[in-house]
Amino acid sequence: MDKSLIGNIGNILLAIIGFALILYLAYFATKKVGRRMSIKGVGGKNIKILDSISIGQNNAMLIVETAGKVLLVGVTQGSISLITELDAENLKSDEDTSAASGGGMEFSKAFKIALEQRFGKKITGNKEKKDDGGKG
Repeated sequence: MDKSLIGNIGNILLAIIGFALILYLAYFATKKVGRRMSIKGVGGKNIKILDSISIGQNNAMLIVETAGKVLLVGVTQGSISLITELDAENLKSDEDTSAASGGGMEFSKAFKIALEQRFGKKITGNKEKKDDGGKG
């Protein structure tokens, strides 16, 4: 075989190996930075953020645990508002959720529970039913 052909094949293999190495390093760097930037699980001794979801630019909803209470909180650029207190028993633990859901209670379920507690309505699908306390 020609030496230039072997040299070209060697250069191609080195380029492929170098590219794979760069992808490998980028993956782990992104994973590490993502963990540091994640708001979930952040907290101090008395406050822990269980889950969060962005609902727009500079707006988010957080499920926060503090003093034995679980709270649904709205956060905007200029304010933080308590939406409602959630029932801690309805929250899913990390063991109860799959890796795909990201852990904690699914936000849609927490939001549904918060609306039901706040407005006294049972929400099923797209229909709302007024909760009259079991009266006919």
